[in-house]
Amino acid sequence: MRKLLTLSLLLLFSVDVFAQDEYCFVKEESNIWGLSFAIEDECKKGQLLWAEMEYGKETVDYQQDVDIYYGTYLAGNHCDFRNEIIIKRTDDKRRLIVQCIINGDKRRRDEEQRD
Repeated sequence: MRKLLTLSLLLLFSVDVFAQDEYCFVKEESNIWGLSFAIEDECKKGQLLWAEMEYGKETVDYQQDVDIYYGTYLAGNHCDFRNEIIIKRTDDKRRLIVQCIINGDKRRRDEEQRD
């Protein structure tokens, strides 16, 4: 019994139980370009990105189209396509959230700036 308890404790602490996943949280208010630059400045390749853009009190009638554009812009420029990408609006339609693994490949952004 004592050996079993010792073995259990060794297994528990041999695995890096206290390690935290690498993530990057970025938030901006109604500024997709500021959000994109903040991701470039603050986040690293391989981190889990949680990008949140908060709108003011008023939303426009075509807000869903704007969210689709902003979400795909962020995903296209910052996300690794080999992993899941989540783009969603909150129920109150005041925030756009993009979650993904950061690609870190600046070629896509650099090529876009040349056009």
